Amino acid sequence: MKLMKRLAAMLLAVCLVVPCASLAVNAADGLIFFTDLEGISVGETFTITGSVVNRDGNLSQVDLTMSYDSTAMRYVGGDDNVTDQGDGTLVYSGSVDGSRLDFDMQFEALIQGETRLEQESAEVTDANGDTLNLLDPPGYSDVQIVEGDGTAASSSTTAQASGVTLTVNDTEYTVASSYPDSELPAGFVSADITVGGETVTGASRENGSAQLVYLLDGNNDGAFFLYNSEDNTASPIQIVTLTSGSTLILLGDRGDVTLPARYQEVELDISDTQTLPAWQDSKNSRYYLMNALNASGDRALYRYDSTDQTYQYYGDDVTTTASGTNSDSGIFGRVSTFVQDHVDVVMIGAGFAFLVLLLLIIILAVKLHRRNLELDDVYDELDELTKKKGSDGPGGPERRSESRESAENLPEIQMPEEQFDEFEQYGDEDFEEYDESEDEEFEDYDDDYEDFEDDYEDEEESDEDSDYDSDYDDFEEDYEDTKPSKKSRRSKKNNEQNNDDDDDFSIDFIDL
Repeated sequence: MKLMKRLAAMLLAVCLVVPCASLAVNAADGLIFFTDLEGISVGETFTITGSVVNRDGNLSQVDLTMSYDSTAMRYVGGDDNVTDQGDGTLVYSGSVDGSRLDFDMQFEALIQGETRLEQESAEVTDANGDTLNLLDPPGYSDVQIVEGDGTAASSSTTAQASGVTLTVNDTEYTVASSYPDSELPAGFVSADITVGGETVTGASRENGSAQLVYLLDGNNDGAFFLYNSEDNTASPIQIVTLTSGSTLILLGDRGDVTLPARYQEVELDISDTQTLPAWQDSKNSRYYLMNALNASGDRALYRYDSTDQTYQYYGDDVTTTASGTNSDSGIFGRVSTFVQDHVDVVMIGAGFAFLVLLLLIIILAVKLHRRNLELDDVYDELDELTKKKGSDGPGGPERRSESRESAENLPEIQMPEEQFDEFEQYGDEDFEEYDESEDEEFEDYDDDYEDFEDDYEDEEESDEDSDYDSDYDDFEEDYEDTKPSKKSRRSKKNNEQNNDDDDDFSIDFIDL
């Protein structure tokens, strides 16, 4: 009984934990985060980008209140929907058409040190008018301001073209010798780069893992491209900021990568003016694979979730081919693909199957336990009946023991020897004389019977009364009853005589 109670308690605990884990995963429907900045000089103008994401659908309305230290930085301008309320308070309020909102806010660094822009309050509704549950804790942006000369950086509001050109995807671009500081991506610092024998102002990661050049198209619109100094080439990129604050450079080339047949080559729209090559999962269209450079400068594949606007590391050595042994064409490949794409469903199904199996085991154990108890009762009853029958029956051990004890308690009977001595005095001749006399007696008796029968027949012929017939019948019946008895006695005597011929007249005494 104690074991059953413990098993029931464990089963109840598992049932309570599974729904709780599910609720914890799906608690937040919306995300709000900001970019972090480092190495901002005093007097420099910098940009903080805020983002609002709806995981389960499109956004409708965003009302966001933010605060910052007005003694460390000063709000310069930004998105049209951002309003400066004074005393270090900013408010964003506007409608959104899409699942993600990005807005910029420009500040001027005033003093050296570390400061922060924080989310104070937010109310976000989706396309159905429902208020989203936002991720906790609220979003923030850390800004590190270093020592400067106290004046604004000398830079033009427009990029300056150089005499060097680069061709990217059959389109010719002019390399800019300088660019506005507001265009500098987060996580990068300004750096001098030699392109085609000419030194221009570009951008580089602090660890030197990647170099960027600012290129101008025919309309004098500029953007940063990834520069490869080894072959003097450039490729389009898109820099995204992760929730951890680090940056990821999405590459504009596919590289030497072979993927399973389920991934189809597509051009993914990163912004209104830029597309990047990607591979879309044909089994689940919300997922894409893209080439990217992480913060360490390592090139790898990342999985992009177009619904949640998130990136996840996929792998840096993908060599599976569509016709290889790991292809999706086989049953094992299909099962593996389904498990990878529906991890949550598989885990829930496995947990449910485990609970059902555990319940079946408990039921079978209870039934088996009850059956064993019933069999034990039956065997106990059979044992009692067997013992009772052995002790109470006519041939039981108790009855036999009582009979044996009674026989032992009886007095010993002995036959007197004188009786047998008298019998021993008769010899064989005496027995023969006895038999002869007995035979003569029976012969005389037979003769008398024959004479009587003859007389009876004579009387019957003379038509005597029927009363004599009845008397004769009675006499005949008496005779028949007497005659076999005589013969039996005679036969018995003969048998005794035959046995006595071989007997020495010795008698065995039986101790009763």
